[in-house]
Amino acid sequence: MARQDISVPLTVYLRKETVAKYEEAAKGAPLAEYLSNRTKLTLENIADGGMVLSLDQVEAIEKATGKPVRNGKDVVAAAQRGVDIDEGQNVIKWKIDPAFMDAIKIRAQECGRPVNDLFTDMCDIALENQWIFGVDPVGFRRTFTPAQIERISDLIGKDTFEVDDLIDALSRVMQEA
Repeated sequence: MARQDISVPLTVYLRKETVAKYEEAAKGAPLAEYLSNRTKLTLENIADGGMVLSLDQVEAIEKATGKPVRNGKDVVAAAQRGVDIDEGQNVIKWKIDPAFMDAIKIRAQECGRPVNDLFTDMCDIALENQWIFGVDPVGFRRTFTPAQIERISDLIGKDTFEVDDLIDALSRVMQEA
């Protein structure tokens, strides 16, 4: 779409403190030129589907996130965190039984790590080692690969086996030890 140059004479009255902020932002450039360029950019962005947030809206985002909003990137980051994405990565919310927290805090201290970093590292290790794919948390069951099933079958001496067969075989080995 072709752009059309137009000139709109515009008089804007700004508070002294606002002028001072814009002068600082202009970094030595003529203030009228800086404001003209900012206005042009803002109007083009709005025409292309962008938006301008009011101070109330920015304050609401800051209150909800507990973080300052300095630019559009901060707004995008806040929106992504709202849908469990942070810096392009999925965020998992984990509710931990308070009964475990004392032991977890002690372990984090032993490792010299904050608790949240300890959990992040633990989850990363579980993914890297593919442990996460071998656990069925619903029934607290452990799944076996086909190779593991074949090996267990050979050790037990049965082509197919049940958990009780595995327990019986382990019991015999433990009694012999």
